[in-house]
Amino acid sequence: MFNRYLLTLLIQKDEYIILKKEVLQTPLEKSIDGIIEKIKQDIDKITKLNQI
Repeated sequence: MFNRYLLTLLIQKDEYIILKKEVLQTPLEKSIDGIIEKIKQDIDKITKLNQI
């Protein structure tokens, strides 16, 4: 029973961390994160093309 409660609390902690990150980000931070993600995707594409 203790293990079940522990698991539940760990899951809730992870969900809280994710929610906190989503709520606390300002629109500017979100847009910067989006730009960085696009740059990472482009780098991955370029790396794949260079390997061909």
